[in-house]
Amino acid sequence: MELTTLTDDELNTHRIEVTAEQERRAALKAIPALVATPAAKFFAFGGEQANLDAAITPTTEQPPTTA
Repeated sequence: MELTTLTDDELNTHRIEVTAEQERRAALKAIPALVATPAAKFFAFGGEQANLDAAITPTTEQPPTTA
C-alpha cells in the first residue's frame, strides 16, 4: 500500500483500522495474564474447572467488534 497516494479520508480509515488491529493484538497478549490470577484464586477457593470453563466459554452472542 502506497500511503502517499491515499486521500486524507482513506489514510484516516487506514489509521483507524491499524489502531484497531494493534488494540486487538495487545488484548490477545494481555488477557491471559489478567485471567491467570483470578483463576488461580478461584481454584484455591475450591472452584471447579467446569464452572470456570462455563463462565469464559463464548456464547452464541458475541460482543461487538470495534472496527
